Amino acid sequence: MTPQNSPEGDTRSQRELLAGPAQGNGSLQNCSSIAVREGRNFTVSWEPCGEQLNGFLCQYSLGGETCDGLKVGAGAQVKYIAHTGYEVRDSKSFPQGTIAVVGKIGSKYPDSKHVCYNKEWVQAPWFCEVFDGGCEHKCDKKTCLCPAGQTILPNKITCAADPCAKCAHECQRWGDTYACKCRKGYILAPDGRSCLDVNECVAETRAQVRVRSV
Repeated sequence: MTPQNSPEGDTRSQRELLAGPAQGNGSLQNCSSIAVREGRNFTVSWEPCGEQLNGFLCQYSLGGETCDGLKVGAGAQVKYIAHTGYEVRDSKSFPQGTIAVVGKIGSKYPDSKHVCYNKEWVQAPWFCEVFDGGCEHKCDKKTCLCPAGQTILPNKITCAADPCAKCAHECQRWGDTYACKCRKGYILAPDGRSCLDVNECVAETRAQVRVRSV
């Protein structure tokens, strides 16, 4: 069958073509194949039904205003996920309920997560009633919580093993880095986590010896 072109905005033709029955003679059937281009234009042709699908053409409406693409800084990328769980690509507008996950290329954890609501991208954590506030573990009053032994990352939604849990006394954190610290009267052991008791009298004697030798 000769490929058919649908003009932009012809949603009637889209519905008819998508709902069209398979065609063919005998045991071999042909099914409609849709190639989507930028905007709402697309081309329909007939291919053998046994061919593997490259994707799906979805059409749904949640009401409300749509969001434009989320603007991010250099070195960051955005992954859009529809409320149905499918990843959305090559789209310039996104309906309410779409999730935008922002992260640096090659990074293990996302920098932030956003949900489209009335033309605006709302950053997580948001109200727990909506997709669990965007939290990856548990949400409580617009705050993400983590299980025992894990801590919340700077993105406020992701839980990861708490590196400070290994520190014997105290821990100092600077963003994604940390360092164990010992209380007064102790020094940090070579393993960087344990604390050794300091004999203050011996330490003071050594200090006095060094002073006299100068």
